[in-house]
Amino acid sequence: MTKGLIASVLAGALALTSLPAAPAQADDELAKILAAGTVLFIIGKAIESENKSKKRKKEVHHHHYKPKPKKKQVHHRPHRAARLPGYCLTRVRTWDGPRKILSGRCLRRNYDYVDSLPRKCRRQVETYDGVRRGWGPGCLRKRGYVIAGR
Repeated sequence: MTKGLIASVLAGALALTSLPAAPAQADDELAKILAAGTVLFIIGKAIESENKSKKRKKEVHHHHYKPKPKKKQVHHRPHRAARLPGYCLTRVRTWDGPRKILSGRCLRRNYDYVDSLPRKCRRQVETYDGVRRGWGPGCLRKRGYVIAGR
């Protein structure tokens, strides 16, 4: 783009320096100068577009293979023997007395299909130490899950 700009400025400067001081011929001379400037501008744009097309032809596109990440297999319905790890079953002390839950953190680390567990069984229990999140073991048993022995 700078080459075309420089060429048009140079053509305009050359045209202005060749203007005679005679006012009678100014209209004819001005028309000739504008015509010459236009022709030079068109030629400059043609050269510029040809240079751009040559650059486009030289570009090489490399396509790299990117393997898709493996998706975890999600069971939408549990198998008859969908076994949950028994060591995730914990007893927590709450204001209402002790309760058993399957710890959410433990299940996320040790059971691959946590996302397929029923949301209705999700529990949030307030303890002396704060809030614990997990799943209710009775609710999961009713829906076909088996908690493995400890």
